[in-house]
Amino acid sequence: GTPLAQAHEKGWKPILDWFRDEKGIHLIKNESFIPKDQPSECIDALRSHLYSLDVYEFTSLHVLSTAVKSLLLAMAVLEGKVGIQEAVDLSRLEEEMQIEDWGMVEGGHDIDRADAKVRVAAPTVFMRLYRGA
Repeated sequence: GTPLAQAHEKGWKPILDWFRDEKGIHLIKNESFIPKDQPSECIDALRSHLYSLDVYEFTSLHVLSTAVKSLLLAMAVLEGKVGIQEAVDLSRLEEEMQIEDWGMVEGGHDIDRADAKVRVAAPTVFMRLYRGA
């Protein structure tokens, strides 16, 4: 596959495996821009998980999933399966590969990187403090 596909496989496979093995939810991978429907069992399990969260957990998950552009990645971060920097790296994978090919725009990409770190760290640290970890 392409370097991007290889990077996705390397970064996301352990997270998808964790989700399948520990949560019992087997998501269908998609390699297209056209969305694929997920099995209703997956949707029901995710719904059940979301309804089980209290207002602080739900809000942190929402803020984090918006920052990393993935509910799955946000859940992995809040459950301690993925660290803050790894989540930032996975959420910025495509952009970082473009920077490698075309170069960094100072005052643009560097600010985006810093912003991503803050937006991922804030809800993560909040939940650690909230849970007493």
